[in-house]
Amino acid sequence: MTKKMEVHATRNVSPWILLWSNCTWSYNKSLEGDGQNPFLLFSMLLCAFSLEAYLNQILQHYVPGDWEEYERNTSPIDKLDKLCEELQFSIDKGKRPFQTFSEIFTFRNDIVHTKTIKLDDVFSYSIEKFLQADNIPPIPLTSWEKILTPQSAKRFYDDSKEIIITLHKEANLGDDPFDGTYSRTRFTGNI
Repeated sequence: MTKKMEVHATRNVSPWILLWSNCTWSYNKSLEGDGQNPFLLFSMLLCAFSLEAYLNQILQHYVPGDWEEYERNTSPIDKLDKLCEELQFSIDKGKRPFQTFSEIFTFRNDIVHTKTIKLDDVFSYSIEKFLQADNIPPIPLTSWEKILTPQSAKRFYDDSKEIIITLHKEANLGDDPFDGTYSRTRFTGNI
């Protein structure tokens, strides 16, 4: 007969660390390509996911009452404002890195809520170019396609990282927010 014991597992999970790790990996992979690879899109989306998950982790300590209700019904910019209010920290939304915050979430929302649309555009194009077999006129782009560039990905990544570092320091949580672990599990048992 095999003896059994009762095991109790307690696990602390910080999802934003996993998201940020994948954001960094995707961003670095995007640098290897031609700028039109899926890693570019992944890294830009993961900037938004990481930022909001980070805000959620810190804000849980500052929002009384039903955290899940607050989290579900509050926009990322309102969460940022609430955290800054609680920390008594003033940010300038007109300057980087915080200037990029709204753009990151606009991009995320455009992707999450994308739908089939018809785009029309009018532009001036020379007849000589138009008649060349290998010359294609510009195509109309959605707002998220216009921002899906290596330059925007770099700005999203750099500014997201700086926002997290700044908020971490302002919350007196240490100098390096990326030094944590995604998951830590503790087991205890009784025979």
